[in-house]
Amino acid sequence: MQVERKHILLITTSFPRGTPGQEAAGGFVYDIASRLSKTLIVTVVAPGNDSCIEQIDGINVYRYSAPEQALSALKLSSPKGFYWTLRVFFSGYRATKKAIKEQPSLKSILAFWIIPSGLWALLAARGKGIRFSSWALGSDIWSYSRNPLTRFILKKVLQASDRRYADGFQLCSDVEKIGNVSCEMIPSARLNSEDALNMKESSAPYNLVFVGRWHTNKGVDILLDALLELNDEDWSKISAVRIAGGGPLEQLVKDKAATLKSRGRPVECSGYVGKDELYRLFKWADYYFLPSRIESIPVILSDGVANRIPVIATPVGDVKLLCDKFRLGTVSLSVSIEDYRDAIREVLQSGGSGTEINAQGFFELLDQDRSIKEILSLVD
Repeated sequence: MQVERKHILLITTSFPRGTPGQEAAGGFVYDIASRLSKTLIVTVVAPGNDSCIEQIDGINVYRYSAPEQALSALKLSSPKGFYWTLRVFFSGYRATKKAIKEQPSLKSILAFWIIPSGLWALLAARGKGIRFSSWALGSDIWSYSRNPLTRFILKKVLQASDRRYADGFQLCSDVEKIGNVSCEMIPSARLNSEDALNMKESSAPYNLVFVGRWHTNKGVDILLDALLELNDEDWSKISAVRIAGGGPLEQLVKDKAATLKSRGRPVECSGYVGKDELYRLFKWADYYFLPSRIESIPVILSDGVANRIPVIATPVGDVKLLCDKFRLGTVSLSVSIEDYRDAIREVLQSGGSGTEINAQGFFELLDQDRSIKEILSLVD
């Protein structure tokens, strides 16, 4: 007798489409969906250029119309931001209802992230006997908790969720305070310990890289200002700096990079990169930058550990805790241009390599297998 496969719906505001690498945390959601599909029937509601249904590696993806920029970056105060907010909300809600209607075997939903995905799950699954759980992302909680209305919605969605997750220890605490509910930390690490590469050795001059959104939260402006403050002696220890990504600070990034190049500094900017290009960059690099103003446990941190590259980071979220515990790299004293410059200078002057990184311990704590096992339990 053949056992019927169980069915889960993943609702997300970030998922691969168009330009590789632009999906940010969506690359992690895709990895989760792909691994779950080996055991479950997986349906995904995700953003797209138009509303449609497509298949990706055997997974039905219900696309809703949305801009390529992060939804949390939309400003309701601007006509364009207000228009896209309304359009995304109703398009995503319709796609969620359509997926639930056309997939009658669905018994469980996992929403990435609280707003708007969790709200869509709450509204669309009501009265249909389908449980939903929600997973909080750092920018999700920190952006929406500031506004009284969206904070109220966050609280209602969290309280209605069957289970609540977050991908950081501090973030779990924030979720529990907002919703007055329990929250479990499960990691958003993209890889497992068996995927880790061999240790790297490095020496000056160094290759340095930043990969991420060009957004205030990610601190790319802090990085560029810190690079502008390095002196000739510092730059003699740098072979090249690559800054890859895109976002609302694009003009600022290009202007400051042009200023550095005019001074003879070896700085190059490029667009978003997909996973394959990311790992090529990490094989090339000796250190990577993580200058965030606000952060939980970013996926890029696990990518760096897997490739045995030390980080130069700011002390935000759980980053300092993990860097200290697993010797992941150098952490600045504060989130400031001066302290981040000093952290870069410390690395350049002291040298070193990734041989001290405790990758095994890191992946035992943040192995993606934990995430998969927990999500599989949602359909039981």
